[in-house]
Amino acid sequence: MCNSDRHSFFYIVLRKYYNSILEDRILNTMKNKLYSINKILKGDFLSIIFLIISGLLYTNSHAAVITSTPSGGLWNNTATWIGGTIPVSVDDVII
Repeated sequence: MCNSDRHSFFYIVLRKYYNSILEDRILNTMKNKLYSINKILKGDFLSIIFLIISGLLYTNSHAAVITSTPSGGLWNNTATWIGGTIPVSVDDVII
């Protein structure tokens, strides 16, 4: 083996070693990012969705008490109700 062949051989070996190190680093980085995304999707994401749904259910479960004016009027007329709010199905109405 001549001197230039040795350099070529060592260059190829070192290059393969360097490439394998780079591949390992890239794969580890990708694994870490995928793990982080999985963690968000499995844990934190589900917790956020649960909190949003709970908040929506909580706000919809409380009925408002709406009182009609002494003069009364049509149900769908805002002038019939004190505060100008027309009652919906979950509201408590005082006539």
